[in-house]
Amino acid sequence: MLHLFVNPAAILNQGDGSKHTFTAEDSGTADAHVTIRAEEGATARLLGGVPVTDFRPVTDPAVLARLEPQARAHVRVADLRAAGVADCGHFSRRGFSCKITPAHLELFYGGRPMTVAQWPKAGEFTRIAGVVDARASEWSEHVGDLAGGFHYAGDRPRRWAPNDNLWIHGYWCYDWANSYERVTRLDVETRTIETAPRTASTPSSPISASTSSISSKS
Repeated sequence: MLHLFVNPAAILNQGDGSKHTFTAEDSGTADAHVTIRAEEGATARLLGGVPVTDFRPVTDPAVLARLEPQARAHVRVADLRAAGVADCGHFSRRGFSCKITPAHLELFYGGRPMTVAQWPKAGEFTRIAGVVDARASEWSEHVGDLAGGFHYAGDRPRRWAPNDNLWIHGYWCYDWANSYERVTRLDVETRTIETAPRTASTPSSPISASTSSISSKS
């Protein structure tokens, strides 16, 4: 089987471990194209990433303080810059009524994408406890405005370190309209979350304490 790695691009033959790095000199010309294919009977995969190795236990006290005590010994860290990754991209608004934007980089292990740190756990959600500015919808439902803020239950966010890159994913009012939104204010005393206002082309979404469910990512 052949593997093709890009940025830098390299082709790896799993049979004998041989590896070749491709540069501009290998790109051919308009009159002489270069074709890269697997050997007869083999399968080729194009992977747009680079291997990340040298994972080590976390030793930074500030990072350890953010982790649950029972998890600290099991978390590993690696230097992405040493692996040639200088730009990881960034989170952006996406989902229902949002423009399509390039995604941030992902980490894969054993062929599976790893989950970004979040609460509750992947696949789980918590419900909105109430809205800041309640109003009646066109169907006489008790709703609020997403940008106006909402309340959550519990004190888990008290343990979160200050973070200007906190995002939430939610089904804010209807089970067919979910989106990822950036948190602009987290008040752990009043248990209130506010999100970045939307543009005129993507008006704010209604939210409902009775039907909404959310998860946070950072």
